[in-house]
Amino acid sequence: MVQLRKTKGFTLLEVLIVLVILAVLAGLAVPAYTSAVEKSRKQEALTSLGAVRAAQQRYFSAYNTYAAAFASLDFDPTLAVTGNVTHFAFTLGGGAGATYTATATRNATDRPAGVGAYTVTIIQDGTVASSY
Repeated sequence: MVQLRKTKGFTLLEVLIVLVILAVLAGLAVPAYTSAVEKSRKQEALTSLGAVRAAQQRYFSAYNTYAAAFASLDFDPTLAVTGNVTHFAFTLGGGAGATYTATATRNATDRPAGVGAYTVTIIQDGTVASSY
């Protein structure tokens, strides 16, 4: 009588099935992660633009006009803190009068491959617009 040898371990087919399942799960998780990261980046821009708006209101209450440059304000989002990555380029337009527009444009340096350039804008009355 021939006795079958007992083997321990996994067959090649079992290992390949596990690898396929892991690849499918990774394929679903990466885009969701990228989307969540970009939403948090947009919130970062909104926070900075909100601080710019508050600084503009303080400036307006003191000088009865809006500042034309970040250097005139008590908050400057263009100054990078050591060790932090700046994810947006900030611009201030239309100041030195009754209106202003502060814009945050997403940098291309650390933007994921599937995410296009986008901007977040705030104006003097607090209206926020985004192209994301």
